[in-house]
Amino acid sequence: MRNLKNIYRTIGCISLALMMLTLAGCGSSTSTPQPAATKTTETGSVTADGSGIVSASTPVAAPLGNTVTVQAGTVLTTDAAGTTPVTGTIPTAVSYSTTLTDLPAAAQTLPSGCTLAAFLDISMGTVKYFSNPLKLTMNVISGGAGVGDTVAFYTFNAVTNTWEPVDDAVVAADGTAALSIHHLSIWAAFKTTTPPPGKPSGISASAGNAKVTVSWTAPNVEGPSPVTSYNIYYSTAPGVTITTGTKITGAVSPCEIAPLPNTTEHFFVVTAVNANGEGGLSKEVSATPDESLQIPESPNGVVLTAGSGSVSVSWNTKLYATSYNIYYSDTLTTKAALLAGGTKYPVLATSADPQPATQSQVISPLTAGTTYYFVVTSQNSVGESDGQTTPKTKAPNP
Repeated sequence: MRNLKNIYRTIGCISLALMMLTLAGCGSSTSTPQPAATKTTETGSVTADGSGIVSASTPVAAPLGNTVTVQAGTVLTTDAAGTTPVTGTIPTAVSYSTTLTDLPAAAQTLPSGCTLAAFLDISMGTVKYFSNPLKLTMNVISGGAGVGDTVAFYTFNAVTNTWEPVDDAVVAADGTAALSIHHLSIWAAFKTTTPPPGKPSGISASAGNAKVTVSWTAPNVEGPSPVTSYNIYYSTAPGVTITTGTKITGAVSPCEIAPLPNTTEHFFVVTAVNANGEGGLSKEVSATPDESLQIPESPNGVVLTAGSGSVSVSWNTKLYATSYNIYYSDTLTTKAALLAGGTKYPVLATSADPQPATQSQVISPLTAGTTYYFVVTSQNSVGESDGQTTPKTKAPNP
């Protein structure tokens, strides 16, 4: 009987221990840091067609739940300008680690206040750039980043041996953080309480006569410190960086940059700044200023000729105009009133520049004997000119 009691006592202790282990497991969070991962490399390949365009969305092999995806229609190139596409079967290699010493020696000096969460070192043969961004999803929870944390993504510049900020990202429920990348490098996610802001999004560039207007929206992730200002960098060569571009500080969207030489393509990137420093470069955009990208002058030489229940309107054409607008009314007598509320009759330019010296249009049906007031404007994709200071008047014949 005594032996039987000892057996029961032993079974009870084992059950209690198992229960305590189970409870401890239930209380753990998905954000609990995992053991540091030593460097692991996966190799594979992607196939491009004869034009260097990937035929379908293609995952590049990456270890331990990391993914690198090439979008369909992406041109893989050896240069930032995209003039040298890479064709055929392209070898790939992706290395992953959460251990600092697995980085190259020069890369082990991290930005101030940062600790390593994880890094991916991506290689695709001679490919360095791509027309569409590659989507990178990195496992950062294994490096101690928690779900809901903000991690700062940096890329390592092997020429200057420095880490450059790219963007911020919030750690998802599965312990990963995502980033869009535009060139190949070592990409690292850092844990820091003072990250710079993420990169601005929605950047666009609109050309004008000797000028370009650049617009953008705030970063998707600003980090714990709000954005305080923006910088623009621009150059006449693609692949603009903070060291190669002309810098404009304290820019506000939209920002007009002038004077710029016409017919020369210019390339632009934008960065955000907060109390912790300057964030990464936005997507690069370009625009080419051109003299024709200006509002044409207002037509002059307006002549009205009465017809039967009609009025023929003629005017001197203007350079860069692609169309003209005739505003008329029998009650509105001032230019401002006609432009705001008159009947608008649009007329396409008869040809591209050089246009004929004059153009005309018959407006009908109109009431005979009633005085009508007319103003003519010119227009193109940039905007519409003003009208004549004093409207012209004419009454149609019976």
